[in-house]
Amino acid sequence: MIAAITSSGRINSNSSFLLGKALEAASGGETVSFYDLSKLAFKGCTGCGACRSGAGSCIVMDDLSEVLDAVATARAVLLASPNYYGYTSGIFKAFLDRWYSFRDGERKLKIPEGRPLLFIFSQGHPDPEAYPHTLSSLEKIFSGYGFAPKILVAPGLEKAGSAAKSSGLIEKAMALGAELRKSK
Repeated sequence: MIAAITSSGRINSNSSFLLGKALEAASGGETVSFYDLSKLAFKGCTGCGACRSGAGSCIVMDDLSEVLDAVATARAVLLASPNYYGYTSGIFKAFLDRWYSFRDGERKLKIPEGRPLLFIFSQGHPDPEAYPHTLSSLEKIFSGYGFAPKILVAPGLEKAGSAAKSSGLIEKAMALGAELRKSK
């Protein structure tokens, strides 16, 4: 099963479009659990600590519970967020905060390691290397939770729908998706 999660509330979102292209190449008929965080009702981590003191998972029961289960069990994970002020969207960050529940009280992972993860980061800024600290931070989070991450920065996508006109970005997204498919 592949878990695919997008986090832009924008109609004709560039990050969601590219995620769809990567997913098209990755799935090959495999079961896909697709989630749009902008359509879910959830909150970030409350810091209660229950997940690390005996609870098997996050005890906050909201729309994110199913998404977290999918990320914890998927063979591969595809994520997408627009770049808002140099970082991911706020709802994507709230989603990441809930990953705290993927570790136990001794900080050991409760989820399998070594699974592929593709993160698509769309941005209006034309320079793909404009936010190195952000990319480094995200790569550290993804690998720190046991994933083998690949990141696609999709620059110069100021207007909604711009990604659909960029054959180069579409090809990159599909190539990275195809790599996920090969990692079965």
